[in-house]
Amino acid sequence: MLDAGVCCGTCQTVTQDCIDGRAQWKAELGAKLMAAHACTTDRDCTLAVIASRCGASCLDALAQPDITPISEWAYFRGNALCASCFSSPDLAECSNQIVGAACSNGTCVATKVQPLLPRD
Repeated sequence: MLDAGVCCGTCQTVTQDCIDGRAQWKAELGAKLMAAHACTTDRDCTLAVIASRCGASCLDALAQPDITPISEWAYFRGNALCASCFSSPDLAECSNQIVGAACSNGTCVATKVQPLLPRD
C-alpha cells in the first residue's frame, strides 16, 4: 500500500487543489445522496456506488431514478474539481454488511446482514 499523497509512476505529492477538490466533491455528493432516497415500493430502491476521479461513495440504498443523474453529475463534477489529481483517492471506510435495499416509510434503506446469535 502506498503512503497517502503518493502516486505510482512519477511519485507526485497530492496538490492542495486536489485535496480541496476531493473535499468539495465529497460534501456535494453527500448532499445529493441525502436527497436520493424517496420511494414508494421496494422496487424503487437499489444498491449503488457513485464514483468519479475525486473518489467514491460507500455502497448504499438509493432511489433508482436518482442514480443516473447523480452518476453523471459525479463524473463531470469530479473531472472539474479533481483535474489536478494524479493519484487514487483514499477509499472511504464502508460497511461491508449491506446485502439489499428496501423501501421503509417512503425512504430507501440498506438491509444489512443480521448477526448470528449464540445458541444456548
